[in-house]
Amino acid sequence: GRMVKGSFQSLGSISFDKDNVGALTVTAKGEEADKLKKAWEDVAAQDMLSVRRNKRVKQADGSTVMNFIGVNVERSSEDYPQATIDYLSNRYGYFGKPGG
Repeated sequence: GRMVKGSFQSLGSISFDKDNVGALTVTAKGEEADKLKKAWEDVAAQDMLSVRRNKRVKQADGSTVMNFIGVNVERSSEDYPQATIDYLSNRYGYFGKPGG
C-alpha cells in the first residue's frame, strides 16, 4: 500500500512460490496502480535485492548504537520475501508486510 492524499491505500498483494518467485496482484486502478506495476517490474527482474538492515553494535563504553548496513539478499534466501517488502519501501515508498 501507499499513503495517497493523506490516507493509506491498499494497492495489491504479493505472493511467493516455493522458489521465492513473487507474483503481484494489483487491486487498485489508475496512476498509483501503474506506478506499482512499474516498481514490480524492477523487483521481479532481479535475482538479488540490495536492502538496508540495522545492526546493534556494542561500544567500548558499554553503550549500544544502531548501524544501518547494506546487504544483498538472494532470491534463494528465506529472507527474500521480507527483502522484497523492504526494497519496495526503501526505493519506492510502498508499505507492506509478509503474508499481506
